Amino acid sequence: MITKTTRYGNIKKYKKRCRKAHLRTNGLCTVCLLNKSEQIHHSSYRKSGDRYGINIFPVCRHCHFNVCHSPQNWIISLINPTWKNHNTPAFTALLKRNYKRINKTVRTSGEVN
Repeated sequence: MITKTTRYGNIKKYKKRCRKAHLRTNGLCTVCLLNKSEQIHHSSYRKSGDRYGINIFPVCRHCHFNVCHSPQNWIISLINPTWKNHNTPAFTALLKRNYKRINKTVRTSGEVN
């Protein structure tokens, strides 16, 4: 059986990871902490896989395009843009901090395991 794959691996598994990521933040954007998360942002691409709150973060559409990928926060690799583009360390730290804050609240309330 042939499985459909993308840059993110098996598409069915990736979609499942995305749904789980949104649940872990109760559907809240990890950038603005106000809007509903609609997309998944990769702060870096890891050949070893995605990890919640480490390199994948639920974000709203506005923040994804206007903040996450802004020139101030996004470093573009001309040598290997597929695997080496990434956020600045300061912006990644902000994403991780916000993710932990939201995720702690969600786990405390018992909404997601």
